[in-house]
Amino acid sequence: RKQTRDEELLEDGEVTYEDCAEVYRLIRFNYESRLAYEQASDFHVGQMEIMLKSLANDNPKKWFLRLYKYVSNFGESVGRPLIWFGGLWLLFSLFWAFNGFPYNGGYVDFDLAWPWLMSPDVEMAKDIGRSVLYSLKTFLTLPDLKEGVVSQTIGAVQRLAGASVITLFILALRRAFRR
Repeated sequence: RKQTRDEELLEDGEVTYEDCAEVYRLIRFNYESRLAYEQASDFHVGQMEIMLKSLANDNPKKWFLRLYKYVSNFGESVGRPLIWFGGLWLLFSLFWAFNGFPYNGGYVDFDLAWPWLMSPDVEMAKDIGRSVLYSLKTFLTLPDLKEGVVSQTIGAVQRLAGASVITLFILALRRAFRR
């Protein structure tokens, strides 16, 4: 990314992070008005990096900006949130496969045993498929979770992670369509 000043070189009293972020924002608007979106994107990322550096470590906004950075590159990447969603989906699918989940009035539960892992069968494949679907359902809705504290906690974490990643995907998509 091309820039006139490196964010790392700002010294106390010289220029504040807020002043530098404002300059980056104005330059970004200038590039966007001339339809130079690639250059505008560089300055948007620079502006957000400066905002991130300006916040104190104990500021909760810094955590959200970091999430925004790593999940969607500050809204510049539409594919990154989809990759995160897919990875989290598979991770939680494995959790539900081994922790258990309700299915058709019954309950699907795997035992973590070596013989079970060494002799896969059709029913096991169906159960794994069901855990993948249950994980997607947990991401997108509020299913009935089993009566365990662990299941309820992991279900809440999964719904929170899913909502966050989907929100960041929508923000990145909105940013892409505004161009």
